[in-house]
Amino acid sequence: MKHKNNKEGQSEATSVTVSYLLNFGVKCGDQRSLEFFFYTSDKDKAIKLSDILQKEYGYEIYKLHKTLDKWAVIGLTTPQPILTEMVQEWAEEMCKLGDRYECEFDGWGTLA
Repeated sequence: MKHKNNKEGQSEATSVTVSYLLNFGVKCGDQRSLEFFFYTSDKDKAIKLSDILQKEYGYEIYKLHKTLDKWAVIGLTTPQPILTEMVQEWAEEMCKLGDRYECEFDGWGTLA
């Protein structure tokens, strides 16, 4: 159930974020790296997820650190087209990946 709620929330947030990007001059299909955020309560889970993101997806992890009570995994994707459907599919995949490693996908952003 947690995954379903996160997936629905990320889908809505992705639609809104892509709309904002298009309003700020990003053209549909422009290539952008997406900054992503995951959180978990366990360091080993954060390390495992970060390894998967680097080795299987080719993503750059630039922060793996402990916040007050959680471990954060923050990084960048390879450039990809800013198309609502494609970014929504990617966000759904990140929700599933996070669930698989008991990490919560907390969203994404990029520069306009």
